[in-house]
Amino acid sequence: MESKYDYVVFDIETTGLHPESDQICEIAAIGVKDGLPQGLFSTLVAIEGSIPEDAGRVNGITDDMLKGAPAIGDALDAFLDFIGEDAVLAGHNIASFDIPFVQAAAAKSGRVFIYPYVIDTLEAARELWPDLPSRSMDSLRGILGIERTDAHRALADCYDELAVLNAELSVIMQSYARKMDYCRGELLRIAGEIAYERAKAGAAAIHAHDVAVDGDNKHLHELLAEIDACDARIKELQAARVIALDIIPGAVPMEAYAFPKRCLLLFGAEGPGLSEKALALADDVVYISQFGSVRSINAGAAAAVAMHAWIAQHAVSGV
Repeated sequence: MESKYDYVVFDIETTGLHPESDQICEIAAIGVKDGLPQGLFSTLVAIEGSIPEDAGRVNGITDDMLKGAPAIGDALDAFLDFIGEDAVLAGHNIASFDIPFVQAAAAKSGRVFIYPYVIDTLEAARELWPDLPSRSMDSLRGILGIERTDAHRALADCYDELAVLNAELSVIMQSYARKMDYCRGELLRIAGEIAYERAKAGAAAIHAHDVAVDGDNKHLHELLAEIDACDARIKELQAARVIALDIIPGAVPMEAYAFPKRCLLLFGAEGPGLSEKALALADDVVYISQFGSVRSINAGAAAAVAMHAWIAQHAVSGV
């Protein structure tokens, strides 16, 4: 069954920082389809006890506001119904904060919350803007010119996180465009090298014929060796592959893949992965086997693993 939304941006407000001991007091979400918000969800959540003073200063939620709010179990049921099954969840620092909080609350209320597909805008910001002194939402709002109207309320934060995600996706798409141009240029360069080696081998063959007629065996052997070298070089160039690193159906595990000596590796940003255009350009798609979680891994880490695999097959063996 098709998912209700392409992805769901969600945010929570809590009474503290610890999922096992603190509580959720608000949940909000925006369902996005075809790049546009198509659904909104927002609910306050009743808690046991009172809102701590520090938490109230941050999120502006008071005990009076929570009077009549649904219990956490009912709030989670409504939230799960909104996002649907197999949702892709997005948000800022959700992998380390929001999701663990919801998982803990679900477990305490006899529910299950398992959504492995996550786009964390904090992780993406670390990769896209590594030189920023801070990648907090407040910092990104200022850098990206996002105006906030309702500080640290869940739905307002969702809108801000959606704006950050859109900015990140724009940067990623621009990067993909540059990568596509580079890939096409590299393929043209390889085609040019093949044409050059063929011309070189052809000239050597003609020269070898003349030398053979003259009986110059030493020079003939040199020319034949040159032709063999050209043929080997052509085979190497023809075996060159564009290899995409992504976890998709049909991808080959890296441990079972024989990397060609000449190859170009494509890596996508953590979370979104590679675009359809990038995957269409690739000759092969390879994935890095993982135990437990099947979430994407940092692109820099993936590149290091892939380069080590290539080195193990070529540089170390000398092949």
